[in-house]
Amino acid sequence: MCLSTESFDHSTARTSIFQLSNALGSESLDAYVGLIANQKLQTELYVLSFLLKNRVYPGDLWELVGERSIEAKQEETLRRHQSICANGHAGRHAAVERILLDERKRRCQMEVSLYTQAIEVLEQHWLSRFGARSKHFIRPPLRQMIAPMDHLPLPCTLLACSISASISSCTGPSLPLSSTWVTADVQKSFYESFKQELTIRAELMVTSLATRCSNAYLHNLGLDLLILQAKRRRAHTEIALYTMAINNLCQYKFMDTMHHRPDDENSEDDAEESCGDYEDYEDDEDYNSEDCKNLNMQ
Repeated sequence: MCLSTESFDHSTARTSIFQLSNALGSESLDAYVGLIANQKLQTELYVLSFLLKNRVYPGDLWELVGERSIEAKQEETLRRHQSICANGHAGRHAAVERILLDERKRRCQMEVSLYTQAIEVLEQHWLSRFGARSKHFIRPPLRQMIAPMDHLPLPCTLLACSISASISSCTGPSLPLSSTWVTADVQKSFYESFKQELTIRAELMVTSLATRCSNAYLHNLGLDLLILQAKRRRAHTEIALYTMAINNLCQYKFMDTMHHRPDDENSEDDAEESCGDYEDYEDDEDYNSEDCKNLNMQ
């Protein structure tokens, strides 16, 4: 059977995350993250927790962590389907891609809001601790003055990197969307902000991940501020990427409707057969070992 929107409905998981956030609060968030088997995603969420904990409302942080976990499952479901479906029904693929784009756009909007809140808290603390003048002396660490290394895409930008693959030269697993496109300038803007985020964040990873599982990070207000600003810039450009992709997908659906033929019903049945019995796959929360190997940061 071809893709269906029901395969990407994680409303039950979202409800569970909401209940956990109310019951456990921010104190148990890292313990929850520690249960995630995918080490790449786990590390990403540890860093996210570190940057936002005690700087934003705990329920909002839980929601963002939950959305990232759900996205990882959705991307794995889509990748498995793409590996067996050569000629899926275009309308169904477009419907699923619209869901993925809408959800990721909302997640990025949430990111912008939370990063802005955390930046404001940090700036207020900085002013109270060091005074107004010292704020202007925040500079990227010396290590960041060097040209950034090539990075593999992180889980948080896997879909966006796939959309911008024509200019980004991403070598990680691809999730090409068949129903939409974005212009080269939007791709480039996203990818440049994405690389900048990774480069600045590498400083935190190098200096503070000696004991990753215990989340024992070294707080550096200036570095925290730089990372949050970089993450917010990336989220802004990612929103622009998804917005254009959504708009172009809507145009695609309109053109598809204009060219609809009576025999499309039969072609849908043929497409479903070409996809094989997709629903025989069991849900798997984690990337397989091969994908994890491909996603390891250099």
